[in-house]
Amino acid sequence: MRQIKSSALYLQKIIKMETTKKKTGIYWVLFLVSVAAFFLVLQSPIGSYCSMVLPFNTTFLAKALDLM
Repeated sequence: MRQIKSSALYLQKIIKMETTKKKTGIYWVLFLVSVAAFFLVLQSPIGSYCSMVLPFNTTFLAKALDLM
């Protein structure tokens, strides 16, 4: 682990940065599949249920961007 000391007065603690590389490829694939599913549901006769797919879209995008 690499340590960086901050020079700002309000950030005088030592910040530890994570250096491991995370694999996010599967989350990008799942995000693209969920976006395709969203548009398929949107164009189908049950288009009013397209909001049921949105949690999958946002979760997989956040995981692909390594926000979670």
